[in-house]
Amino acid sequence: MRNPDLASSTAYRLSFFTRKFTTQRGLASTTDKDFLGYVVVKEDAAPSFVRILRIYESVLRPPRHDNNFVRGSQDWRCQSAGSRSR
Repeated sequence: MRNPDLASSTAYRLSFFTRKFTTQRGLASTTDKDFLGYVVVKEDAAPSFVRILRIYESVLRPPRHDNNFVRGSQDWRCQSAGSRSR
């Protein structure tokens, strides 16, 4: 309704880790300490505008410093390639 000429909409999930890996086996061997978080990016395109990218959702590992405050901080269970992280 908001954009009647919307041509396409695509979502991407990007996961972030502290170590590099090039295979799915390497991804499956990651630990909770390797997982930094993820972001879901949504891309919309229409003739009335070129392309819009929005961060739709994000989950980050809490900072390691006790003096940092994160408003609304919660524990989230995440899964990448069958491995669960917390």
